[in-house]
Amino acid sequence: MMRDIDEARIGLNDQDLYAYCEAWREWCRTRGYYMPPKAKNILARMQPAKVGLPPDAELSADMQYFNMAVHALCDMDPEQSECFLLQFYCQAKNIKKIAYDMKIGRQTFYDRANRFARRAYSMSRSLKRMNDDVAQQAKDEPVVD
Repeated sequence: MMRDIDEARIGLNDQDLYAYCEAWREWCRTRGYYMPPKAKNILARMQPAKVGLPPDAELSADMQYFNMAVHALCDMDPEQSECFLLQFYCQAKNIKKIAYDMKIGRQTFYDRANRFARRAYSMSRSLKRMNDDVAQQAKDEPVVD
C-alpha cells in the first residue's frame, strides 16, 4: 500500500527510475563535449587520437535538476550516495564484493541506491517546480524604468 502511494507521488516505477538514472549517467558523460577541449602538452599531441562514436544522450532540461539533486543529496547522505554512484555512475560490476567491503548485504546496497534515486528524483521535481514559480513571478512583475 505504502509503495503504491510512493510511486503515485513520484510518478516512476522501479524500471522507469532505473532507466532515468541510466539516462542521467549518459547525460553526465556528454557534458564535457560542450566545453572547449583542454590544451594538450607535446607528449599528448604525439599519441594517436582516440576515435569513437560521438555521445548520443538526450538533451533534457530535467536532467539538470536531477543532477543538482544528486549533488545536494551526496552532501546530505554519503552512505546512500556511495551506493547510488557506484551502481549508476561508475557502473560497478561486482556489487557483492563492494557490499561485503562496505559491510552491508547485497540487497541493502541496492535498496540504498534505489532510495537515493527516488529521493533525488523527488527533489529534482521540487527544484524544477520552484524554478518555474520564480520564472513565472519574474514574468508577472512589471518592469520599472
